[in-house]
Amino acid sequence: MGPLASTASSALRFSVLELFACRSLNPFPSIVLTRAQARAALKIRIPAYNLETALRQEEERRRQDAEVCGEDVYDENVELESDFEQEIEAQSPIPPISGPSSRTHLPTDLSPLSSSRLAAASTSLTSDTALQPRKPFASIPPSQEEVEGQQHRLLKKKADKRRKGRAKRAETSLMRRASYDLKPLAVQHAREALPARLPGFDAASLPVASTAFIGRNGSLKLSASLQRVSKNLALLSAQDEMHLYKWNGQTCVVLVDCCDRIIAVLGGVPPSTCGAEWDGCMERLAEAVHACKEKSTFTVKEITHARGDFIARAAGISYGGGREQPGNVRIGGKTNQEAMAELLEHEDMLRLVGFTNALFNAYGHRTFVEYAETLQQHLRRNRHLRPTSSNTAFAATTVNYGPQTCADKGGHLVLWDLKLIIRFPPGATVLFPSALITHSNLPVQSGETRYSIIQYSSGGLFRWRYNGWCSDKAFLSAATPEQLRQREHDRTHRWQLNLQKFTQWSDLLEGDWQGKRRADAGLDGNSELADRYKPMKKPKRHHY
Repeated sequence: MGPLASTASSALRFSVLELFACRSLNPFPSIVLTRAQARAALKIRIPAYNLETALRQEEERRRQDAEVCGEDVYDENVELESDFEQEIEAQSPIPPISGPSSRTHLPTDLSPLSSSRLAAASTSLTSDTALQPRKPFASIPPSQEEVEGQQHRLLKKKADKRRKGRAKRAETSLMRRASYDLKPLAVQHAREALPARLPGFDAASLPVASTAFIGRNGSLKLSASLQRVSKNLALLSAQDEMHLYKWNGQTCVVLVDCCDRIIAVLGGVPPSTCGAEWDGCMERLAEAVHACKEKSTFTVKEITHARGDFIARAAGISYGGGREQPGNVRIGGKTNQEAMAELLEHEDMLRLVGFTNALFNAYGHRTFVEYAETLQQHLRRNRHLRPTSSNTAFAATTVNYGPQTCADKGGHLVLWDLKLIIRFPPGATVLFPSALITHSNLPVQSGETRYSIIQYSSGGLFRWRYNGWCSDKAFLSAATPEQLRQREHDRTHRWQLNLQKFTQWSDLLEGDWQGKRRADAGLDGNSELADRYKPMKKPKRHHY
């Protein structure tokens, strides 16, 4: 036996020994061998195996099987096809087998064949027998505990993903609020507003006080003819100098003066909400205002005042009117305080406040930053101050409980300085400098009741901050000559500087809603832009 045969024989002997040893230890799972039986099984010796004898016996067995099947086998005399001929035959098509005459049947005398060989012969000799695919092993269905465990892990994974998403959004929102930034979508919506230009109006002509901390909207004197028709929509809109603007209350419209300044914004409703959704929100807020009114009692000053014959109550932070320092607006009675606090914390009220501040930031960013920083600095210096909301730049809120505020047929907003009569539908929002522009509302129709909510900041809060957190009297009593000269310079230039804080419509269209391009160009402070307007010692009076 050559080296190759010897190696094959050794390998075969190893395989047989290994298989025999394994099966001798435990041939069936149900049979258990004792230690003595296992030791005896391991001592069994396997006789030597001759590979040539095994091959000769296998050849003889194969010849006998072929003779039983009626085949002639002459292996030594058979000439094999070459590789080239095999390739040609493999490429040629095989004719189909059809008809009973072409079918090959097995002989009936196959008793010497084993069942396994019979199955193999039947599969290879019968042409119309289809091969049956082997069925996969049936998978064991998971138990109820495993199913519940998988569902629990899936729910936990989704909950963790939502929690991380909320945390990330909250962090982004805090960073955005800290930098007074807006979402890109909000800036895009701001650029899509419709401009309404007022070529005959310049915001520089608006009346302001000598210190320019407050406006003087009461200085406008109306003619006798306008005063007679100021409460009648039909007669007022018929005047030549007045213009009726039929605003739908949905579309955002910006009022632009002759110098491209955005001086007012007809904000409408949030662009992300449909009309029915926002209407429902405002209806619920109106019900909350009515409930607050029913729970509250009002003083004579809150019922009768210079703004009109309607009930109004303020809340938040203010300064002025004889106060020694900024403080919270007083609301008498615990019941009244609780009713007002419940209204200010109402979900729809918070939504309205957020929308209003977003409008303010988008269309008047630099003024919005001044409002927000002033309020935050007051809160840090005085822990007793209570703002109306944590997400607002306005220091105070006034609720007008009606009925003479706003309605469908009445309640139009009149901006006298701009000579505009604006239809003011329920649920709409308008942003304008109320301290500078003289304004009023037309009375509502009989049987109609509408409410309004006004957000603002008192000019005294800005003056208190400018003085170094003290009153004018305290500052002047301790000021040095240099400080007095600087104060006079600031007084004469403050209005010009405030004019520069109005957002330019062209800048907003180009995406520069923060006015950074103008600031980088040096058009802030005492620049050429500020020198275009001379200090006004006395507000200009308007007569129509």
